[in-house]
Amino acid sequence: MKKIIQLILIFGFSQTIKAIEIENIAVSAISNQGLNIRINTMDLYTYSYSSYQYNIVGNTITLEICYNPGLGAAISYLENDFQILLNTTIIANYLLSVKVYYINLQNFNCDYQIVRDMENLTFSTPMSGTVFLTINDITQNKINSILYPNPTSGILFSNKNIKIDRIQVYDFNGQLIYKIEKPENEFDLSNIQNGSYIVRIETEEESYVEKIVKK
Repeated sequence: MKKIIQLILIFGFSQTIKAIEIENIAVSAISNQGLNIRINTMDLYTYSYSSYQYNIVGNTITLEICYNPGLGAAISYLENDFQILLNTTIIANYLLSVKVYYINLQNFNCDYQIVRDMENLTFSTPMSGTVFLTINDITQNKINSILYPNPTSGILFSNKNIKIDRIQVYDFNGQLIYKIEKPENEFDLSNIQNGSYIVRIETEEESYVEKIVKK
């Protein structure tokens, strides 16, 4: 009976998964040893918070948040607070990288392989107030993205002088639908259907994730 219920849930959710979007980030000190990070997100369907984890390497803080996809046809918003242990009394500059994911509907664990959205914010300690990354900042970040034009009719270009090893295109069900190995700075996606996609750009040093719209 449990397996039947899981199959029904998987089938139902797989028809409606959309990419969650980060709308706002606010960082504030809650003590000499802690930060509060408030994240506002939006989805075209109802959804709920699941779990989070974070790590600090040098002066880079990576916050990974997992959400449960849901059903329904209404735009939904969530606001969640996340606490991070950090000495906020020292003089330092930090990069906060926020990444959001959905749970894997086959095993109900967080699917850290597919980044649904990500944004970066810089701040300094000690903090005298709250540092915000607003929707206007996020829009500007997207203007400075690697791939253009976006939306695209099929041909994309890289606007950065980086050596790309691999391009992977995912639909919003998390399915890999297209892959390009060792591409040049021009990518032909004219063979895929119109719609919204997540593109992972991999280099020798790191990987980037961007959302594109094919028209």
